[in-house]
Amino acid sequence: MRLKRYTTLAGAVDMLIEQRLALLNPSKWQDTNDTYFLEMFQEHINAKSLYAACFTQAPETFHHWKVFAGDNEGVCVEFDREALLKPLLETSGYHWSDVHYRTLKQLELRKKINAFELPFLKRKGFGDEKEFRLIQWSRTKPQQGVHHVAIKRSWIKNIVFNPWISEPLFQSMKSALTSIPGCRDMPIRRTTLIDNAVWKQAVDKVQYLPHTSQQPERSI
Repeated sequence: MRLKRYTTLAGAVDMLIEQRLALLNPSKWQDTNDTYFLEMFQEHINAKSLYAACFTQAPETFHHWKVFAGDNEGVCVEFDREALLKPLLETSGYHWSDVHYRTLKQLELRKKINAFELPFLKRKGFGDEKEFRLIQWSRTKPQQGVHHVAIKRSWIKNIVFNPWISEPLFQSMKSALTSIPGCRDMPIRRTTLIDNAVWKQAVDKVQYLPHTSQQPERSI
């Protein structure tokens, strides 16, 4: 199984060169409900620092690209899930889980919530993201902007470029990435989500028969 991390090209380059994954301070996230739950988790466990990295396990969608990597600097880095998480089992302070999506009514009916659920609860409206979250916390180390997790390049199974990057620029960036030591055979491609030749070729099958009704039925 793979975990997909939507990020910037600069973030992907850092992963490949330094062989590390960045977990960030979640205090600046746009979803203030999410931020508040993480702040309360940190407070309840008396942690001095907290970091998180978000992934998805869903097939790519326009939403993923637009929200999490919404310009021609965006990429999706696909990790081998087991390879990434197995080394962290031996180190305290790391937790991970699928995110669980709940309605307001479901939370209202809960009488108690375990503090360790808080980092992995999100409103139902975000459910299509199928998010997986990795967090790291410490009761002794002060908060910094980033916490790095050591990785190996072999754990990265694919790098996908955003649909807005031009083909010439993509080819240049692909050459640059594969020139990084240890990355010569790294699978790298550009998504065709919004510009796919096979999809467009389907119109070759269209027939217009003027003496028959081809319009779809309408109903109220």
